Amino acid sequence: MKRLALLLLASLLLAGCATRELPAPYLYTLRPMTLDGPRQKAAETGPILKLASLRGTRPYAGTRMLYTESGIDRNAFAFSRWSDSPVRLLQMVLLEQLNQCGLFRAVVPPGSTLRSDLSLEGTLLDFSLHLEGDKPRGVVETRFLLADSRSRKVLAGRRFRAEIPVEKADARHAAMALDRAARQVAGELSAWLAQQLQRH
Repeated sequence: MKRLALLLLASLLLAGCATRELPAPYLYTLRPMTLDGPRQKAAETGPILKLASLRGTRPYAGTRMLYTESGIDRNAFAFSRWSDSPVRLLQMVLLEQLNQCGLFRAVVPPGSTLRSDLSLEGTLLDFSLHLEGDKPRGVVETRFLLADSRSRKVLAGRRFRAEIPVEKADARHAAMALDRAARQVAGELSAWLAQQLQRH
């Protein structure tokens, strides 16, 4: 009888746990890209650039907010999510930056059938909070290839990495740091593209 009572108590406790509602996740996003000062006009005679879809490994194709304690493993914050996948969020920041920088006659978005003179292909390598080392930091790392759209010849390639320290190792501060890191990468990318246009 005592054993039966214990089994009933255990089943009631488990049922209570099963019906307890989990808190809704907090959603974070990247801010729209805005340049300091007036927006640059599109170049009247400049090339047309096509931005290919940003690629990334599986962790960055979902909406989980990731952190690492060793620089290798990837763990997720329990009740925090991105509003969209990091590859898509970063792609929107890059597209807006390239549209505003005034280097190109037009910037063609991914999936467009319009012709372009140049194409830019990128891979997202890191988009996470790093806890290893002396101070936590948000890290965004990408690799880009600039190619001639007609000949399909690669003109140049470069890796970009931005690290922004955080005051506190939580999801909110991680999102703020990664937002700043994404903007830094976007700015460095447009400066690098300006150099490539002068060379080619």
